[in-house]
Amino acid sequence: MKITGQSLFAAVFLLAACLPAAAAQAKSPGKRLAGIPVKNPMVFYLAQGEPNSCGPGCDQWIAAEGALAHGTAERMRDFLLRQGSKAGTLPIYFNSPGGITTESIAMGRLMRERGMTARVARTIPKVCEGEPKQCASAKRSGRPLAARLTSTSAQCNSACVYAIVGARLREIAPEAHLGIHAAKTVVVGYLPRGMHIPAELHARFKARNQQLIRRYLVDMGIQPALLDAADKIPHESIRALGREEMVRFNIDTRSVVESSWIYDERINDRGTIFKSIDMTDPGGAEYRKTMLRVSCLGGDQLMVGYAREVGPKENSFVPLKFVAAKQEFKLAPPAEPVSGTTVSKRYDIRRAPVPMRAFESAAAEDRIELAPDQGEGRPGVTRLSTIGLASALSSLTRRCGQGSPASGGAGLVPRQVP
Repeated sequence: MKITGQSLFAAVFLLAACLPAAAAQAKSPGKRLAGIPVKNPMVFYLAQGEPNSCGPGCDQWIAAEGALAHGTAERMRDFLLRQGSKAGTLPIYFNSPGGITTESIAMGRLMRERGMTARVARTIPKVCEGEPKQCASAKRSGRPLAARLTSTSAQCNSACVYAIVGARLREIAPEAHLGIHAAKTVVVGYLPRGMHIPAELHARFKARNQQLIRRYLVDMGIQPALLDAADKIPHESIRALGREEMVRFNIDTRSVVESSWIYDERINDRGTIFKSIDMTDPGGAEYRKTMLRVSCLGGDQLMVGYAREVGPKENSFVPLKFVAAKQEFKLAPPAEPVSGTTVSKRYDIRRAPVPMRAFESAAAEDRIELAPDQGEGRPGVTRLSTIGLASALSSLTRRCGQGSPASGGAGLVPRQVP
């Protein structure tokens, strides 16, 4: 027995889901179809960081982490209501693999109503460095949790992308992963014994969901081409949006996008501080990446590594200086660029030792500079914020007396995001 367009039972409905492997299956005819399986449904909580940890003058934010399951939008609304008037003033940081599209659209509209700012990063509460059960309980306690932010390995994929574009302001860090793929239409509810849904009805529901997403994107001021790009990626795969695409779709249109200073204990045996910058020339369309890396060198010295993606017509490099706390340190130009894992990518890589005290003094100020050496090359100074530097230095210097010296410059080349 087939279900026709007019005899679809009320207890059976289709939803577009953007979480990989979210297909609904019936174990036997006449039984309730499984709902969309979601591990770790999204949880919302307040996080409290160090001064300026989430931007100038910002030390508290909303963490949104996990998958978008049934009821996530309503739980988000309830959470924001409990925060009162301050909810609209706090940035919200997403870290999510995706989930149900209708939930993400409702969340996006809610954030737009409240004029919220959305970003992508992992929130790491101090309490979560202990027992996992204690961590989960703390996140649901309703009290602010002491935490830190990192955009390394942070993701906002699939349906999460549709949620985040609803925010009034979207800011995607250079190393954060904004991933897209085609939505998958699934069945939930009850399906009578012996009945199945014909392909044409399945296609009709999918078309309705596509219209829903497209209309939402237009309402949010996002280019509908985002949906077209997602539809080209199989649901079983995921593709990260490039910086140029984020600008073209009107998601994040900043000409300079800078991460905070981040300590990552996973890099070598003592960890490393790094900072990433995606930057384009005024009026330009192509973004190139610059990365700074700070490692232990020995004694009271740190090694500063510099790597900049060079343009296709760039054949020579000018001397640069690294300026911290009004002290200058020369970064000599390389003889030739270093090739990355992709043939088309080439990098200007340099290194220079810098006293630890210079970094400590710079952390107390509002900027560090990269500038051409006097009289050399084109004019212009790149000013970098010092957000996160003090905390990152504290973590690194505690381990600088351990292990072997810092590794060479080849590790500065950014790895390609799949």
